[in-house]
Amino acid sequence: MGKLNRAASLLAGLAVAGSALIASAGISHAAIYTLSAVDPTKGMGPGPFGTIEVIVLGASPRITETLNDGYSFRNAPDGNHWSFSFDLTSTKTNVSFSNISSGFTKINGSENQAGFGNYQFVLDCNAPGTPCAAGYNANLSKTFTFDVTATGGLDISDILGRSAFGSTVYFVSDIARSTGDTANVGATMTAAVPEPSTWAMMILGFAGVGFLAYRRKNQGSVRLA
Repeated sequence: MGKLNRAASLLAGLAVAGSALIASAGISHAAIYTLSAVDPTKGMGPGPFGTIEVIVLGASPRITETLNDGYSFRNAPDGNHWSFSFDLTSTKTNVSFSNISSGFTKINGSENQAGFGNYQFVLDCNAPGTPCAAGYNANLSKTFTFDVTATGGLDISDILGRSAFGSTVYFVSDIARSTGDTANVGATMTAAVPEPSTWAMMILGFAGVGFLAYRRKNQGSVRLA
């Protein structure tokens, strides 16, 4: 029985330690989106074109877009194509942006993304000296990131989705393909990462299953003896 008690204590300790490690990272929620929704007439192919990761750090998300090889951010002068856009629930006020990647700026007011409609929040690769152009630029196949905050905090559920090209789109990005094709592309949710409380329950569940298996094995050994 002493061995069983020690095993139970060890498994419980591992569950608590795992939960504490996740919580200490400050990540309360996260999600991955795939850039894949696009007007099929634009010649961009089926994608995917890249990913967008949203990590909620405390009460503010950090949003990071990473394009796949062969695609770059684009700056079109027509007012219908912008590097990045999205909407938040109408209850969120005093929305502000910080830690924006060099070369990108926040655009004041809402703007239209051709094929997807008007978006409330828009960022663009148009800062002075930025090599953004209307076509493909290999130097802009990089990661773009920023933090966003609002009164009362923000979470994944505050990012609004809308229907476009047969998918629910949460973000839109204007990109160019190395072949010369360009288009606005939408990001659909791929996966949501469980919150720390969910991880803790999962860890405890695995620990419980492991303990029961250990206990059965130990009891079987006692009977054989």
